Amino acid sequence: MSITTTHYVSALARHARRIGLDVEVLLENARIPLKYAQTDNALIRTERLVALIQSIWEVTDHETMGFDPEPLQRGMWALCSEFMLGAETLGEMYQRGARALQFLPPDSLQLKLRQSGETATIEYENYAGERDPDHFLNEFMGARWYRFACWAIDEQFTLQKVWMNYPAPPHEWTYEQLFQCDVNFDQATCGFSFNTKYLSKPLVRTHQELQLWLQDTPTDLLNMPGRETSVSSRVKAELLRQFTRETMFSTFERLCESLHMSPQATRRRLSEEGTSFQKLKDSVRCDRACQLLSNSDLPIHLIAQRIGFSEPAALNRAFKKWTGQTPAQYRERKSTGSSVTARL
Repeated sequence: MSITTTHYVSALARHARRIGLDVEVLLENARIPLKYAQTDNALIRTERLVALIQSIWEVTDHETMGFDPEPLQRGMWALCSEFMLGAETLGEMYQRGARALQFLPPDSLQLKLRQSGETATIEYENYAGERDPDHFLNEFMGARWYRFACWAIDEQFTLQKVWMNYPAPPHEWTYEQLFQCDVNFDQATCGFSFNTKYLSKPLVRTHQELQLWLQDTPTDLLNMPGRETSVSSRVKAELLRQFTRETMFSTFERLCESLHMSPQATRRRLSEEGTSFQKLKDSVRCDRACQLLSNSDLPIHLIAQRIGFSEPAALNRAFKKWTGQTPAQYRERKSTGSSVTARL
């Protein structure tokens, strides 16, 4: 059973009230208790959030659910998707998407594909004004441009980095769930990058499959579509398994042996996916430290022991490198509702 954070429920509920919709009816149609629209810190089944988004689509008859003051009629995304699916490769698909948006309202919707060396970059624009203080559209459209591509080639390709043109929000931890990589905030644009080798991947989905995918939208924007093929996800999953069991990591060679891969091939694939064995180990430790600092009263010296540091000073140095804050500063900011951006 897939779950997600109630932040999205409360953000959509606030938006619905701003544009004059009956929030209670929307929640009832989606079978979501009212209490979940009043907290950002609980978990809810993904299918309930999908039902809420579909209900708002139905009532507003707008692709952007009434966020953008210049409405985009429902069905335009389906039309755009059909045009993009006529491409032969992923790169051509993104180019078709960029062309399609030039002819569709609103003017705020834009897409650009850039290439530099072995890095492909997707930059996108959508409405980002006072009607969307929670930046819902930024997240939604970013996930849509990424995950539709994964679905089209039937492969979960790994993003190297994601960036957003606004400050880190309190729910920044959910961005890893959406994009499964590091996210930087306060940037000039919104976008993401990946290895250029994926641009030549052929599209394998049919138009019949597209109709089924569209009927189920946005389920596949919340549940990752496509086959899991990234090496980094396999390595991180193994590291998580080891860390949960004994808070210790095996050597790189032993881990590669357990994955039935050569160290040379694993190192090369991790580099192509924009990461490394050390970065993945740091990510696992950082995630666990953040969880313990946010959701427990454990003293910092005990947290240091739990994530494999011999003394608090070592955790302080590492944690500040990862997040820009000491563990004590991170815990204090979390308790007051402030946010911090991981630098891994």
